[in-house]
Amino acid sequence: MVKGTKEAYYKLFRIFLIYGIVFVLVGIFIIVPRGIAFNIWETGLARLIPGTQSSPGIIVKSEYLHIGLLEIANNQDYYTFAGMPIFMVRCTAHNMFYNLGVAFILIAICFYIIDIKKKSNDVIKLVLFYGKTSLSLFIIQFLFLPLFGGQFSIIFLPIIWVGYCGFLGLLMYIWLKYFNGVGTPEWIMGKIGSAGKKEKKS
Repeated sequence: MVKGTKEAYYKLFRIFLIYGIVFVLVGIFIIVPRGIAFNIWETGLARLIPGTQSSPGIIVKSEYLHIGLLEIANNQDYYTFAGMPIFMVRCTAHNMFYNLGVAFILIAICFYIIDIKKKSNDVIKLVLFYGKTSLSLFIIQFLFLPLFGGQFSIIFLPIIWVGYCGFLGLLMYIWLKYFNGVGTPEWIMGKIGSAGKKEKKS
């Protein structure tokens, strides 16, 4: 990246892409001994952690909060999911490898389009805006999540997800345009950085 040559950029792109694919495959197909993690597919809360049949819900939900998504997904009458892929259960080794791999692949794609091909349009500008405000968006999205718990059918999830991301983006745009982003993590880090520069000059 520091070299700035096209050859170096292509090399960095290949590194991101290859490691991303490897981590995704590891996350999906890795085999971890029973007792350390779940099986590839799980069919019930009682089977998630051995020896907890007496009170599986309490232990499972305290350790793996998002396992409740399987119950939520099956809270409808048109389809029943037999189990949940382990790489989709947060806080497991499988999920961490999978998430890291997907992140690398997304970085590779964006790096290729923006830095190598030098593309620019409204969609790319939107992605750049979300990237610059990602830390603030990550934090404030937790404020509204309690409104969605078990409220909608899973079939509406893509519509809700797009609408929610749009709402958060609009909120950040207003915050930055009319209030100069005061109070956001990016604003705080900027203030800390400028204070550090002033100390060095003095």
